[in-house]
Amino acid sequence: MKSTGLRSRDIYTSTREIYAKRYPRGKGIVITQSFLRLQSAILATLSSIEFGLLVNELAPGAQNVDPTEKRLSIVDNFLITEMKVSLVKRPTGEAVANQAESLFPNPLIFTRVGEADSLQVVYNGLLNLQINGDTILDSWDVLRHYRVGTAQKGVNLNATGAAADKYQADSFENATFGFYPVTPQIEVRGNAKNRFRIELPVSTNLSGTASDNFVVLTLRGLLIQNGSSTAQR
Repeated sequence: MKSTGLRSRDIYTSTREIYAKRYPRGKGIVITQSFLRLQSAILATLSSIEFGLLVNELAPGAQNVDPTEKRLSIVDNFLITEMKVSLVKRPTGEAVANQAESLFPNPLIFTRVGEADSLQVVYNGLLNLQINGDTILDSWDVLRHYRVGTAQKGVNLNATGAAADKYQADSFENATFGFYPVTPQIEVRGNAKNRFRIELPVSTNLSGTASDNFVVLTLRGLLIQNGSSTAQR
């Protein structure tokens, strides 16, 4: 499914009207298209995967916010219109910024014995969101973000081709590849406790070999600059 231009305009207009009514005297509210990128390391046996959303939060086990992440400021709000869940494999000593995202656990990328099969558990999991303890999103099936394109990194271009004739990357069809619309839209807030978590159907070892694996949650939508700071005035 794709987000149409008409849908985007309608969402923007509706959001602008909501904030005009909510804070008629609030100054400094600016609404723009934007995105958030959150990631969580999966280094051991897990039953769930949790993400940090705000700039001052750390994902479980993380010592810092990775440069590839784009977090929400505590003075802003964000209206989610689309989401994507992907995987990243980072070889030891390299940066996440140099790695491509995967929309399925390609066994020619995730090469540890059983690694790709274990990572399939992520796509059989359920994403939920709580804001200040209230369940806002319940049981969003991650499988809706699963994509296996015609081109798969490491696979021969044809059955009789030379070993060197392999796809160099997984398919990336278009800018919406792997994204799925969120209806109704969800607003996360910089002045709230926002808890994104993927619940896995079984506890599984999701680690890599000579590498670290990550789950990436990408959110697209509208950034409401100063949306939280205005609410506190």
